[in-house]
Amino acid sequence: MRADSNHVGVRLDGPPLAIRFQQEMLSRGVAVGAVEILPDGRPLILGRGHSVTGGYPVAAVVSRTQTDLLGQMRPGDRVRFRAIDLQSAIDEARFRHLEAAAYLGAG
Repeated sequence: MRADSNHVGVRLDGPPLAIRFQQEMLSRGVAVGAVEILPDGRPLILGRGHSVTGGYPVAAVVSRTQTDLLGQMRPGDRVRFRAIDLQSAIDEARFRHLEAAAYLGAG
């Protein structure tokens, strides 16, 4: 995670990714957690303050529970990606919700 990250997006450092599609893309709606690949080949994970449209290729989308954890990271922390299916993301979100409700005494 780079020091110039903020609520708009978490910028990642490291070797640039090879981009096969060099044409400018049309802007479209993007979700919180979308991993856009910027022209320099470096990923940007969109945060809660991102704009409503984007024009860069989206390589992946970080699950909701994991985007919450990104906000707690510090510059220099490492980010590691792992693929999960939609049902696993839903199950993880349900578990975190139940865990938070139990902690707050609401469940």
